[in-house]
Amino acid sequence: MFDPTAFDNMKVVLEGSLYDLDLSGEIRIVNREDIVNLAKMDREFSITFCTKKLEHKDIKITYKINSSGQELYNELLLEREDSGCYCTIIIDGDKWLNKEDLNQSSMFFQKYYPYETESWVEETTISRKDSIENKTSLIVKPIDKITEERIELLEDLLLATLDILKWQEKQVYKKGSLNEY
Repeated sequence: MFDPTAFDNMKVVLEGSLYDLDLSGEIRIVNREDIVNLAKMDREFSITFCTKKLEHKDIKITYKINSSGQELYNELLLEREDSGCYCTIIIDGDKWLNKEDLNQSSMFFQKYYPYETESWVEETTISRKDSIENKTSLIVKPIDKITEERIELLEDLLLATLDILKWQEKQVYKKGSLNEY
């Protein structure tokens, strides 16, 4: 048996917290990926979820944690204790969300952790039915890597995320968009 790495431990904490919320009915997990680049030994884990009320609105949040082969080398061979991973949080919304909604959403993170400048990604696509769909995403990246000593930060970020989803539900209800389904 091997001693799990910092990345493994943080993945278990993140995944376990989210699956507990899924089992309790607070969220619904809609995608999960666990990727290892065997050439570089880079690792990435991502998990995407939404609330059941917003499931048909394509308002989703994705957590990605990643760790490089260098981090793995530092931890296993140099026995450094500051090994960890980087976290990225992506808030995706369709036509029901706009920049103001996502900007308000980003404020929920400020009470937990400083984050890097927001990256807005806006896409306009034309579907097969010739209707135009807009997609807006907010990408939030905490400034520092998360180490095992600060693993509780992942759970704090999840609390902020749940606040965001509850707030977004209220915004969608105010716009009356949920009544269409």
